[in-house]
Amino acid sequence: MVKPSEERIAHGRIHCRVQPEADGARCYTLQIPTQLVPVAEACIRDLMSGRYHREVAAEADLVSAAVAALQRLLERVRQHWHTGQSRRIVAFLAGLYNGQDYPFDLTELRGVDQDIAEDCLAVLRLDTRGLREVHRYIEGGEATWAAMITDYGLKVVGRSSTS
Repeated sequence: MVKPSEERIAHGRIHCRVQPEADGARCYTLQIPTQLVPVAEACIRDLMSGRYHREVAAEADLVSAAVAALQRLLERVRQHWHTGQSRRIVAFLAGLYNGQDYPFDLTELRGVDQDIAEDCLAVLRLDTRGLREVHRYIEGGEATWAAMITDYGLKVVGRSSTS
């Protein structure tokens, strides 16, 4: 049988004891300072109501939809090589990859079809999550981005030194 574990959370202010049960479940016992009880109760209500589960599922849906949007953008670039819209897609993706070296003017999205702009925005929303770098959602992404940047002749923008 697994022994109970204990830990302190919230900078040591909350004491948590976890007791494994025979059926694999776990029994949690929390000692919560009075001033943190309302926050702890709100967290438990979120967990019990399913709100937390819905938020996790919504986040997974957002990631899945954004990765699909990223795949569509990359496919558009492959199918319509060196068109103005593909150039803008590559510049946008390069900006997400390394915005200091390849800054992207968001007004460029006015020059693409609406479905492309929506896919770019979905990828941008994904990137704001900071879960991983955008090229890491694609197998071989590092090489794919390097090839697009080279093929489209994107140049690193000079960085000014601040003194």
